[in-house]
Amino acid sequence: LDPMLLQMWEEIRAIESNIGTLIAGGFNSLNDRIKSQGVSVKDLPNPAVGDGIVDDSNAIAAKDAEAAAAGKALIVPPGTYRFAQNKTLSSRIMMLPGARFDSAPGVTVTMQVPEAGRYQVFGSTITITFSVSIHDVVYPEWFGAAGNGTTNDATAIQKAINVTQAMASRSILGF
Repeated sequence: LDPMLLQMWEEIRAIESNIGTLIAGGFNSLNDRIKSQGVSVKDLPNPAVGDGIVDDSNAIAAKDAEAAAAGKALIVPPGTYRFAQNKTLSSRIMMLPGARFDSAPGVTVTMQVPEAGRYQVFGSTITITFSVSIHDVVYPEWFGAAGNGTTNDATAIQKAINVTQAMASRSILGF
């Protein structure tokens, strides 16, 4: 091999190695920052599964109680968390992108208005009641609205309207 090519290859490998370390360090730092702010539903012991099949009701309720006792937020990472029982969650809730609460038909989850972006966080069968609001806006996207002009968003918009009306004047519907 040409010595110059070999040297370039070694330099590229060194850069790749450093980039991996920097990226891993960045993720670890972000993970540490998130953990300092809250309790994840995936934390041990007794984590929620988040596969959309297993009943996560009790695991999430236990993590919620832990977060509330510590004065921290309940962090919900990506996954579909199924409730088979009515539950009331009392802590501040941070729904990360890809996280979703769903339930068996007829199940109601009462919670604070979550901290979440404009992405779906509630499945089609869950009934949500917001108890208190730290935030002033409820987004139809949380209930599945796509807002793309081709998808029928009527059901998602109606769910957002219903939950907002139930809160009286504490929140507004964000479009």
